[in-house]
Amino acid sequence: PPAPPKEVVLRAFMHCDGCARKFRRKIRDLDGVEEVTTDFGSGTVVVRGEKLNPGKILETAQNNHNRRVEIISLMPPLPAEQPRPPEIKPEVIRTVFEGDFHCLSCAEECKRKIARLRGIHDAELDSATTQLTVKGVFSPEEVAEYVNRDTG
Repeated sequence: PPAPPKEVVLRAFMHCDGCARKFRRKIRDLDGVEEVTTDFGSGTVVVRGEKLNPGKILETAQNNHNRRVEIISLMPPLPAEQPRPPEIKPEVIRTVFEGDFHCLSCAEECKRKIARLRGIHDAELDSATTQLTVKGVFSPEEVAEYVNRDTG
């Protein structure tokens, strides 16, 4: 586990030296705390020690202050920006399938079934030449096998 911090900085509303003294007195009694410095003008409380428990310090400060207290020093360091590998974009292909459609209804049904396949962007039917043009990211052999197997 990571070593406990040697300094914890809190932000809290303190309107007078009496509030600051109350903070110092309550937090100074916690285990591991060696020094407590308060500044009611800026609303900061700096707690120093060898084995500090930031959660316990925050809990004690909130319970005894009755106002919002937040830790401002323990922000985790931002991770170093890792270079992203370049995205490999699949190539969109256009394939023309020829079929022997005996009616327009059969051709439309084949077009609908192909359009539902994964990777298909667009399917257009030319009823005059009985050609089906398919655009997308797919394997033409797999689409041809699907058409022959599932549509007849």
